[in-house]
Order: sequence, then C-alpha cells, then structure tokens
Amino acid sequence: MDIHQMDMKSTIIRMKVSIPENAKGLCIIVPSGQFGKFDEEGAEGELEFYSSLFSTLPTLGYGVLQPDMPVRGERKAPASMEHITERENVLENCLNSSIVKDFGWDRIVVVGMSLGSQIVLNNLNKPYAGVALIGCVIESEPAKYGLVNNIHLIYGSHDYIAYRSEEGDLLPISPEDYSKTSLKFLEEAEIKNASCTILEGFGHTLAIKEETQEKPVDFFISLLNKWLGKNPKVEVKQNEKR
Repeated sequence: MDIHQMDMKSTIIRMKVSIPENAKGLCIIVPSGQFGKFDEEGAEGELEFYSSLFSTLPTLGYGVLQPDMPVRGERKAPASMEHITERENVLENCLNSSIVKDFGWDRIVVVGMSLGSQIVLNNLNKPYAGVALIGCVIESEPAKYGLVNNIHLIYGSHDYIAYRSEEGDLLPISPEDYSKTSLKFLEEAEIKNASCTILEGFGHTLAIKEETQEKPVDFFISLLNKWLGKNPKVEVKQNEKR
C-alpha cells in the first residue's frame, strides 16, 4: 500500500493506493459524507468495508484507490451544495491523476457510498467499466448519465428511508420498495445494464445489523469479476507506485 499526494489549489489531498503489478483494473472509492480521512472512522461499518477491499482486491489482481475527503463541521448535518462541490473537485482531481490515467476508463470501477454515490451519479462523464452505488436513493432521472453501461445499486435490508405525510407522520419505506423507483430512473436514463441487490442483515453503510451469511466484499468481487475479469492486465511500472 502507498500514500500519494495531489495538489488542489494549495491544499494537499492524500490518496491511499494499492495496485498490484499487471493489475486487471482499478477500483476508486468515493465515501459517504461522514467519512473524511481514509485512516479515520466514518459512518458505522464504512471503514471496515473499505479495509476489506484494500486487503482483498490486490490479491485478486485489482487495484484500489481512496482519497481523503473534506469534512463539514457537523458530519451528520445535510450536505450543502458547496460541500458537494468540494467533494466533486476531489474526485475530478483523482480521475486526472497519473495513477488513474495508467488505466483506460474501461478498466475502472467506481464505488460510491451514500453521499458519495450521489456525487458519482452526478458526474458520470467517463465510460467506466462499471459503477456500484451503495445506499443511493434516486428520486429523479440522472442529469448526467454519461457513457456508463453498468450501474449496480446496493442496499442493506435494514436501510429504511422515511417521508413525511401531509398529516405530519413519518412513513417508512423499505429498500425493496424504493430500490424499484431508483432502478426505474436509471433505466429511463438509458443505462443499458442497471441492476440492484439487497444484502440481508446490513444497514445504510453496510454495518451489520443482524446475523447474516452475506459478505459485501465477496459480492463486490463478483461485480469486479463480471466487469473487469475479461480485461487484459495493465502493466504498472514500479517507479509509478511509490
């Protein structure tokens, strides 16, 4: 594993990177709004999931990259447009880094978590091999669906949302219900391969909520194998991995 740095308007952003030689592809992590530095805690279950990706994917021939993200004063407060723009700028700088450019877009998979999934969804301007959106509620047709053919929505079975009725009551909605609406909007945006999976026993950011046999990292590996497994390996020069 390596730590790289990139300059953003006099601000230094770190990127945690692990890329094996002759990597088949690269996974870029865009975390939730509660997650800032990659070596600190974010939302419940989030750090564990990312750590499992870093420990497992390189052994299977896949690279992993995760940047630090700016945090707001109150992490659980709603994100402002300014904060969203800040995070979008970090993602764009990551995509323009020499590390990422060693891979063609068809060898890159982006995984977004919660707010990170919305940031990814709003910036689908590259022909990625695939995009995995975790805990992403889509309430309108994406404005910029770009050239991505494969988008997979992932929800925990305990990830309920709620809307307030005209009477003021909160009406809980299960992921089984709102995932159908999210999937419909992707299909209307002409995503060729839009699909969805609900992982039993997990919450919004893949924290374990009940005893389960499901393993999110194993499921994610199955997506990578589907999207990247047939791609030729990319030679990564040793002096570019420091």
